Amino acid sequence: MLRNLLHIRSFIVGGFIAEAVRCAVRKRRSRYLARVVSGCLILATLPCLLLMLYWGDLYSLIAPGILLFVGVGTILGRLR
Repeated sequence: MLRNLLHIRSFIVGGFIAEAVRCAVRKRRSRYLARVVSGCLILATLPCLLLMLYWGDLYSLIAPGILLFVGVGTILGRLR
């Protein structure tokens, strides 16, 4: 149940980021825009992943992993 809820939230977060970027660039397209935004999401999540890996166990990496996997996929799909 919790993983399904996390999965849905990841879609929402990825979609929100993609729409905010699309609004910020005023619906212009760029070849590398989706890749840059995806890279920024990965870089923003990296410190959290490192802290969880240092202080927690491997199971604590599930939530950020789902966020990265689904969020990056949503951003790449929405900004293409």
